[in-house]
Amino acid sequence: MEEETVTTARSPKDYLEEVRVLIRRKNYNSAFVIAREAYERYPEDPFALSYYGLLLVLVAKKNKDGIKIAKRALKALKKSEYNQRTSYPVLHLNLGRAYLLSGDKNTAFDEFHKGLARDKENTDLTWELKKLGIRRPPVIPFLPRSFFINKHLGKLRHWILTR
Repeated sequence: MEEETVTTARSPKDYLEEVRVLIRRKNYNSAFVIAREAYERYPEDPFALSYYGLLLVLVAKKNKDGIKIAKRALKALKKSEYNQRTSYPVLHLNLGRAYLLSGDKNTAFDEFHKGLARDKENTDLTWELKKLGIRRPPVIPFLPRSFFINKHLGKLRHWILTR
């Protein structure tokens, strides 16, 4: 007698629970494989998009593509069947982390704050903001922070204060 294998269709939620567990365990490569499968199976699911975008930046180092997909997750949420009254700050968290991994701290900071505006109690978002730290004002306040003099004086100030 042949055994019949029954494959049950996995829902987006099933995929994402597994991805979250793998991320907590820092098993990013396996999480990436599962997230890619969820994305391929459910290309319009906001959470599949969000986690796949984050892991695309984290594992594959495809910053632009990952950020683009994570941004698409926020747009997909509006068209999805998810409860529109419920906020999903994890989408902003993943997008912010993707920006952070890409080196764009300012935009990451903004995304974390957008997520906190939807859920002030979110510990992941507050942790990410805490890790970013509070920036001191520019040394020369009438010049932009990015101006080379402010950059170098700020580094010098930091070096002096940490010694």
